[in-house]
Order: sequence, then C-alpha cells, then structure tokens
Amino acid sequence: MKAARKKLRSCEPDLKITVGGGRGVDVDGSDDAVDYWYHASVMATNSNYIDTMLASGMKESNAYELSFPDIAPATWEFMMKFVDEPQAEVLLLV
Repeated sequence: MKAARKKLRSCEPDLKITVGGGRGVDVDGSDDAVDYWYHASVMATNSNYIDTMLASGMKESNAYELSFPDIAPATWEFMMKFVDEPQAEVLLLV
C-alpha cells in the first residue's frame, strides 16, 4: 500500500504533472501515462528545471501542466520520495 502524499488543507495542488505514456515501459510492463498533482511552489523549490519551466514564457507557465513522457511512473514515484522525505537516501543505504 502506497503512502498518500501530504496535502495542505489551506490550498489545493495547482500543478499537474503527467508522467509516462512515451516510448519507455514501466517496470510492471505498462506504458500508460499517470497524472500527479503537486503544489507548484514546492516543486519549483525542489527543482531548478521545473522552476525554469514555470517562470518562463513557455505554455507550461500559463497552464501549470508539465509532461515527462519518457519517465516511467514507478521511477517518478521513487524520485518523489526524496522530495517528501529527504532522509530517504539514508534509509536506502541501510
């Protein structure tokens, strides 16, 4: 059972990130795209790439929708563990 991402009661997530659906295949054999919702400020703080996309004049900055079709959803979820829990790296080494 996956742990649910922390939600803020004071505001709804405003950034839609679509992962997968590209040429890559996920570990479980699927290649379906998955939509995730995040707070743009949190993601921009943790990623210079996302911050640049949202701060530029690109269409993503207006729609607040990003797409990473070549990243498998399982890989994305693994990476997001480090955003939610920075000590996760230590847990992997043990």
